[in-house]
Amino acid sequence: KGDISERLSNILENSGKRLVRALAELNSTKTRIETRLTKFEAAGATTTAARADLAIAVSKLATASTTVQAVFSVPVSTTTPKTTSEALKTAVKKAQTAIQDARQALMKVVADMKGMQGDVRREDRREDRRDDSKPRPATTTTSTSTTSTTSSGTI
Repeated sequence: KGDISERLSNILENSGKRLVRALAELNSTKTRIETRLTKFEAAGATTTAARADLAIAVSKLATASTTVQAVFSVPVSTTTPKTTSEALKTAVKKAQTAIQDARQALMKVVADMKGMQGDVRREDRREDRRDDSKPRPATTTTSTSTTSTTSSGTI
C-alpha cells in the first residue's frame, strides 16, 4: 500500500508541475498581449474588440488557476487507491480543459490583434501625407545628353 501511495503522490506531483508550468506560460502570454495592446493604443489603433476578448481570457485564466489548485487538493489515500486515482484523473482532466479554454481565448485576442500593426503604420503614413510642415527629402533630376561624333560631323 505504501508503494501505491507513493505512485499516486508522484503522479500528482508530476501532473501538477506540468499544469502549473502551462498556466505560467499562459500568464506570461497574457502579460505580453497586454503590453502589446497598450503600445497599439498609444499608436492610435482601436483595441476595443481585443480588450473585450482579453477580459474573457483573463476570466478563463482565473478558472484554470482554480482548477489547477484543485488538483493539489485531491487527498492521496492508501485505503482507497482506486477512488483516489479516479479523483486525480478527473481533477487533472478538468484542469487541462480549463487551460485549453484559456489558451484558445488568448489565441482569439492575438487574432484580433493581427492587422493592428499594419493599421497603425497605414495611419502614420496618412498623417505624414497630411502634415505639410514636415520636411520632405529633396528630389533632384539630372539630365544626361549624349552626342556622338563621327569624322563627318555630329549626327
